[in-house]
Amino acid sequence: MRNNNASPCLLHIPLSSLLPLLLLGMVLCFPFLANAQTITAGLWKANTELSVNGIALPNIPVEDCISTKEAKDIRKYLQENLMPETSCKITNWDYAKPMLKASLSCDGKQGKSQGKLSGKVTEKSFDITGNLSGEHVLMGSVDIAIKYKGDYQKDCKPAP
Repeated sequence: MRNNNASPCLLHIPLSSLLPLLLLGMVLCFPFLANAQTITAGLWKANTELSVNGIALPNIPVEDCISTKEAKDIRKYLQENLMPETSCKITNWDYAKPMLKASLSCDGKQGKSQGKLSGKVTEKSFDITGNLSGEHVLMGSVDIAIKYKGDYQKDCKPAP
């Protein structure tokens, strides 16, 4: 017997409506998480694990070539280049090497959420977890769990 009060199945929601959540997960945790601290410029490989309301989404592997300039002020890079895609802003930043604690606030067309991240960020690796809670226009209340791990691989030349 079907429970009419059950939340809608995540698989029936158009991917386009989940894209901001997916981008948010990738954006929040990429190795660009140090304010005026330096990580190693070059090729980074990372993997994002996201779950929305307890339902695991496919892992998101990422490779990105970080320039020397980007590696010197990672918080600025995040805020200027990646956060507009998710309408998220870093509202609190606490980085005491190697530990990072950050708070986020997101307010966009797909909904609003608040969250926290924490984890270890070094020159050549990161291991960050976090949670966001809020309201999505199609899904209603959402709880998003994020696990993100990555490592520096080698030198590279960023795309022009």
